[in-house]
Amino acid sequence: MSKAERQRELRRLHPEQYRAYDRKPKRTFSKTVDCARRKIVAIKMIGQFKCMICGESDLIKLTIDHVDESGSESNLYMNLLSGRATKDMKQILCYSCNSALRVIGHDDMEKRNAYVSVYNEARNRSIERGEIGADELPPMTDWIALRIAGLLPEQGLEAGAGI
Repeated sequence: MSKAERQRELRRLHPEQYRAYDRKPKRTFSKTVDCARRKIVAIKMIGQFKCMICGESDLIKLTIDHVDESGSESNLYMNLLSGRATKDMKQILCYSCNSALRVIGHDDMEKRNAYVSVYNEARNRSIERGEIGADELPPMTDWIALRIAGLLPEQGLEAGAGI
């Protein structure tokens, strides 16, 4: 007797058990919805629904950054919700700012200075070759790099003031 035949036989012999199962409400949301819900709750635990650097508030573009540069995002939401990860050393960023931080570094002056030099050299070579105009792409400054790294507040400082 196959498994399917056995199931049909059990259903015929014990209809009351299967009626209860049939009346049970079906799951009305997908795994994707549940994952998005965990993301919402985890972001709410850490702070506001906006990027700490640029102010982006589109939930799809927001992510959680590891300020201590440890761990991966694979189970971050579950670890935050279960208490295995703490919200200290985490911040809300959009994917663009988070990607920039991977290049620039959080508080690494050497890495940031190297990035500013590489960026400006690439910009200057592109201008020399006529690939872009000088007014199309502004030069990178220490202030901009600090701003991208999240080391300057969103408001309150003039560009380059005090640096």
